[in-house]
Amino acid sequence: LIFIRTPFMQRSQLKTTPNRVVKMNSNLINNTAKFIAIFLLTALFSSCNDHHDHDDHDDHDHSAHSNHDDHSGHDDHGENEAHTEIADNIAQNAGIKTSVAQSVVMPVTIPVYGMVTENAQQTRQIKARFEGVIKSVLVAQGDKVVKGQKLATVESNESLQLIPVTSPINGVVKFRNTNKGEQTAGKTLFTIMDNRSVWVELAVFPIDLEKVSLGNKVTIKNTLGSQTAQGTVSFINYQAEPDQSVKVRVVLDNTQTKFHLGHHVSAEIKVAEHLAKLAVKRTALQNFRDFTVVFAKIGERYEPRMLELGLISGEWAEVLGGLKAETVYVSENSYVIKADIEKEGAAHDH
Repeated sequence: LIFIRTPFMQRSQLKTTPNRVVKMNSNLINNTAKFIAIFLLTALFSSCNDHHDHDDHDDHDHSAHSNHDDHSGHDDHGENEAHTEIADNIAQNAGIKTSVAQSVVMPVTIPVYGMVTENAQQTRQIKARFEGVIKSVLVAQGDKVVKGQKLATVESNESLQLIPVTSPINGVVKFRNTNKGEQTAGKTLFTIMDNRSVWVELAVFPIDLEKVSLGNKVTIKNTLGSQTAQGTVSFINYQAEPDQSVKVRVVLDNTQTKFHLGHHVSAEIKVAEHLAKLAVKRTALQNFRDFTVVFAKIGERYEPRMLELGLISGEWAEVLGGLKAETVYVSENSYVIKADIEKEGAAHDH
């Protein structure tokens, strides 16, 4: 027999007869069984509640995660919403022009620099045919002259006749080296230069020299303005300069006098071609939110397209990613679109 003292038993109750003890133990066992059953039910119920709370917690976490995903998606949507809308007539008045992104054969060029010099083959040194005294000088340095125009008169020492000195070509008086009353003394009296044709001498360094050949096309730009001209390589010097560059010469048509002697120029020598599956004009590129972009035009709506670029040469930039073929994009005055989007973004943030 096992005696369990419960709160309902008095110490005197433990000292009973055997029959009374058996009856008491029977009651005690029944009470204990009920107590254990209640305890087990209570534990089971508690376990169920804990499991339910855990499920609720999981559901809460999942819901929060879902909400976070939704919010993240909203942020991504917000990034794509950077845009502006400009009516076509206003865009036209602002000088905004568009092009279509497509395949382009890009020139592979070498950037070089140089200077405009006189075309030595179009320059004449003029002397008197006879020794004598200069009786008159009719032109000054910088004057334009035409072929056959009288430049000076010389009185011959032998015949005392007046002999005219004339220009053999059209051009400009580059130098005047005589004055009235002087002896001709076999010296050069005038230098006449036909500046309708000039040389552009470009410095090409050894790393690029082997790529350059006679006949290569060259685009030349005056660094002091926006004048440009086209020419070809006509001469490659056999001797290097002190800085180890080699002079490459381009004969340039200067009929409209775009270039002046001594002006510095930049140039691009075309040495090969590259087929770009997709390219845009360099004038379209803008820096926007730490990315290089172009602005796509959809109706009257303009949106940035972040680009991955490849070869950049001449007026073109190869596009490796970020833009679909046949996209209409802003190719001129794209900075207007950028400024408008940034202005709207600042107003929204405020």
